[in-house]
Amino acid sequence: MNPFTPFILIFFFIVGPHDSYAKTIEIALSEKVPFQKGDIFKLKGTDYSVEIGFSAGTECAVPGFNCGSGYQPPHPTYDIKCGTHKLCPYILMDYPTNGTSGSLTIETEESCTKNKLEYCFSTYARQFQDDEGCMKLKSPFGKYYCLERFPESKRPENKALCEQLPAEIYALRWNCFYEYAVRYRDASFCDKYPASDFSGRDRCLLKMAELLNDQSFCKKISATKEHSYVEQCQQLEKKPK
Repeated sequence: MNPFTPFILIFFFIVGPHDSYAKTIEIALSEKVPFQKGDIFKLKGTDYSVEIGFSAGTECAVPGFNCGSGYQPPHPTYDIKCGTHKLCPYILMDYPTNGTSGSLTIETEESCTKNKLEYCFSTYARQFQDDEGCMKLKSPFGKYYCLERFPESKRPENKALCEQLPAEIYALRWNCFYEYAVRYRDASFCDKYPASDFSGRDRCLLKMAELLNDQSFCKKISATKEHSYVEQCQQLEKKPK
């Protein structure tokens, strides 16, 4: 018997199971499927594919207590191949359960918008270093959630985004008016609230008084027992300009 044979057999036993679990699977758009390290998913009817890898993350300074700033736990990685597409038209949404497994779906901008999947566009934004990538999206809904990753973005063409958001989603426009008043340092967003949403308008004006160091906004806030924004505004310290 060859003296090296047992060693070869043992080595094969150790690495072999991973290869046996890895699969190549064809899936449909928005189909949520489980994954393991090494799996390859191909989107039906396209040449788009995703291969699952693994990153060991970074070393934890004090395991179980404090891993330190910038720590990354072990996590799946994704090698995406767009085939013939110059601009990859798909968004990968992942739901990792540990470093090597989890589940995922493959989405398009249309499917994300149709299903009101804000997490979809937040995931999409991860690949960009600046807001330029968000501008490639067609839907206001998608742009809004993509731009949340870039709070310093102040492109003039996005100032009308709030009014374009779906009205049927509760408080979406309401939140956008406040956020964009802060983003653009522009109190005109406070005037976009309907009369029935005076509380939102007043909260917005209070924030503008604070940010712009201008207590003249206090006079525009409603005097009501429903909130104390007037009193809060009057108590703001006047900061030297």
